[in-house]
Amino acid sequence: MGPGVRIRASSRRESAANLTPADAERPGRRAEVVFSVTRTMNWLSNFSAFTIALLTAILICNLLIYICKSINHFLRWFVLSLKDPHNLPHFLAFGSTLLLAVFAYLAWTESQRTTQALQGQLNAMLAGQRPYIGPGSELGVPEPRLKEGEIVWHFQFRNYGPGLAREIKFHTFIKVADGQFEQSFGSRNPSTAADMPPPPSNFFIRTAALSAPDLTLTQDRIDKLLKTNFSIQVLAEFEYEDIYNKKFTSAFCLAHIATGAPIGRHPDDCAREKAERGA
Repeated sequence: MGPGVRIRASSRRESAANLTPADAERPGRRAEVVFSVTRTMNWLSNFSAFTIALLTAILICNLLIYICKSINHFLRWFVLSLKDPHNLPHFLAFGSTLLLAVFAYLAWTESQRTTQALQGQLNAMLAGQRPYIGPGSELGVPEPRLKEGEIVWHFQFRNYGPGLAREIKFHTFIKVADGQFEQSFGSRNPSTAADMPPPPSNFFIRTAALSAPDLTLTQDRIDKLLKTNFSIQVLAEFEYEDIYNKKFTSAFCLAHIATGAPIGRHPDDCAREKAERGA
């Protein structure tokens, strides 16, 4: 093993000793060529930038000279025209037309501001008269149906706004355990309701959300669901109009609580969960 290594080392020394001066200078020449090309490219780049800047400056100067000449010619023509008494009626007509145009523009802008102010007042009045559908006084509780393998939740909704709610359409969804918000089983898409008058009327509508039949819904599972908070939830989404045919939307979400009456969740959170799971 040792002699082999010495043979290879000696062969390398011999090959290095056999290099000619031209071979030794070859890497240096390559570096000089690369440096020369780089310097030439930098010079060409700087020259191109200087040429473009010079041409741009010449173009701007020519434009300024043309504009100044045009203004001088216009002023000279205007002064000469004023000295001619025959042009006085034309200048009076021009001035009157210009003043009329300015007055018309000012009147238009003022009318626009007035219209916007009136529209804002009208929108505020309509917003103050809009209907608003929300949960009724009876929120109900989830009711298991062991034989059918279903869970039904009856609840009310009513109009709390000062305006009449008409053309009412709504969807109801129910969520059981870790499942998805699913549309109420057997419901129409969408369901409809009668027009709802504003308070002090105590008019309300009672509806329900029904889960799809599930053969695995045993009594033990039902007991576990009823002892767990947020194990059953319902979501109601509404679309309706006021007497001016303006469309509105609202929603509410209820969650089962084991120790008492259901509580409300923010409907946006329930709707987001429904959308994320593709309900």
